[in-house]
Amino acid sequence: DVRRLVLLACLFFAVVLGAVVLHFGHTDSNGSTPVATVSSSPAQVARLQSAIADVQSASSGAQAELTTLTPFPTPPRVATIVNPYVDSLHLYDTLAATVTVPARARGAAQAAATEVRADMTFLRTINGLPSIQLGAFISEFLARSTQLQQTMDTLQHALAPAAA
Repeated sequence: DVRRLVLLACLFFAVVLGAVVLHFGHTDSNGSTPVATVSSSPAQVARLQSAIADVQSASSGAQAELTTLTPFPTPPRVATIVNPYVDSLHLYDTLAATVTVPARARGAAQAAATEVRADMTFLRTINGLPSIQLGAFISEFLARSTQLQQTMDTLQHALAPAAA
């Protein structure tokens, strides 16, 4: 009988829906939804601070090399300067994804992560870049790397333990 089959299907759907609501909609006795607390370890924060220092060092080095480049830079020469910086950004991004930062630094960490990923995407455009666009690329690199250094400084300060 079709009606019995439809009724059983509706009953089954209601039971499954009820189980899902109970599982995901569970609240504490005070009526609030439970929140998992995640703590950061000093060792994790120290590793992240070291990665930030590496990014800033690589950024400063690349900026210095690009500003002293001969009057006729080529994409391959610029790539040899920029690629170590890209590597440091990639290492930072990989490490940052595994570190739980203190609550006071989460906004700054998110801003840094967003900038790092955008910069890596931009910097990869050096591969296959026409020479005519090299000046604009270098100018954009200098602006982006300066901004990222400021963002990393903000993150470093946010990661520093609060003074007692």
